[in-house]
Amino acid sequence: MLNNLAALHADIGNYKLAIDLCEQAIAIQEKMGFTRELLIFKNNLATIYMNSGDLFKADSLFSEVINVYKNSNQEKDLYYIKTLINYAVLLRKQN
Repeated sequence: MLNNLAALHADIGNYKLAIDLCEQAIAIQEKMGFTRELLIFKNNLATIYMNSGDLFKADSLFSEVINVYKNSNQEKDLYYIKTLINYAVLLRKQN
């Protein structure tokens, strides 16, 4: 729920609130342990960072998520592919 609300705020350019909501969603999810949703939420936060212009934080978080997917043999997961696409967009913005 918080993750969806964060996405809505990001869509209207309210990045500060979007980041706060997404960080709250991640904190709650982390208390529940490692889940697929945690990776999805972190991908979403990285995307918000990227769209807000914080390319360094976006790069760091995308890299973390990609490494977790690779290390857990989940490269066929749809959200892994979405993370790779988002990371490619980031790399293009950096150049």
